Amino acid sequence: SLRGGPRADRKAVGLLLRLGRAAQACNLFLKNRSKVMVHSQQQLKVEGSVVLYVTKLASVFFDGLLESVQEFQRAFAENPESSSAFVVWADEQLRAFVDQFTRQLANCKNLGIVADCVEAALKECKKLCNAGLDFKYVMHKLMLDSLVESINESRDRLIEACRLKAAEETWKPLDFRTDDKQLSTLTLEMRNIGIDDFSNLVFDGGKVDLSRTTISFCKVAHSFVRDVLRLYIPELYGVFIESTSGLFQEQIIIIQDAMGEDQYLQEHPFILKNATFLLETMLPIVEETVQNAFGRASPELHDLHAELEYLMESGGDGAGGAGGGGGGMDDDSDIALGAASDSQTDSDGEVV
Repeated sequence: SLRGGPRADRKAVGLLLRLGRAAQACNLFLKNRSKVMVHSQQQLKVEGSVVLYVTKLASVFFDGLLESVQEFQRAFAENPESSSAFVVWADEQLRAFVDQFTRQLANCKNLGIVADCVEAALKECKKLCNAGLDFKYVMHKLMLDSLVESINESRDRLIEACRLKAAEETWKPLDFRTDDKQLSTLTLEMRNIGIDDFSNLVFDGGKVDLSRTTISFCKVAHSFVRDVLRLYIPELYGVFIESTSGLFQEQIIIIQDAMGEDQYLQEHPFILKNATFLLETMLPIVEETVQNAFGRASPELHDLHAELEYLMESGGDGAGGAGGGGGGMDDDSDIALGAASDSQTDSDGEVV
């Protein structure tokens, strides 16, 4: 029976083996195991967050597959020729699981949650290693198209978010003189990104010598890079570099557009100061993060320096002193710049 698991079928399988009908015994075993696997997954309640559901789904699937491996090894220890049939069956089961898994990811707009789901599934997959089956590579291969789609869609959403924020940009220093708490929070967030000297950008008792757009970009870029690296496999290198470069290139375009606006002529030094910050601070942080993750530098990211340098050279003279571009004028400080609000539109996905 289904509730009895593989042990309930041992008698029938054993009888067929004693009769010399190993192929038929193997088919019966695998057929029954398929039913057990499907039944176990159907018992899961489809509710709550995607991460919770996927974690349970992966646990049930890989526990069932591990049990199948162990039962097969015991039942067919004297029939090694049946092993190939089991491997084919296991591969089919894995493909069905990944198909169900990726359908959940397809409806998740939060790249961090996608990374959580993938990590949960791969953690469960490791259970098979002790049984002599390492399906991690196969899982990566089966998930590749879905991961590429998730990364590209996340990049596109972030680019659109940057454009919307840029449309509201006044290119003035941020003003936190009446909100020390928010300034402290922002300083801590910037340090977590790797900008340890962020306090050096604070002047006049609470102004920050960067624009709203630049601060927001630093957060979304850091969040994006962090999440993609959690998903990283060698086959994703090109996608990762292209997407990360695309984010910086979009920010370059935003700065170029601002430099071309007559209303921002007096803000040119300040705008260029923001470009300098991207070139000399944020991009090196991303490069170092990538180098630590990959064990080598990325020439593609390094090439972005040339694009930013060209922008600065063609945009006018160098930036002035602290707050020079803003002329001491105030900007609203209600920025709500949490990385999740900028980079991820949904805090948690729902099971579909």
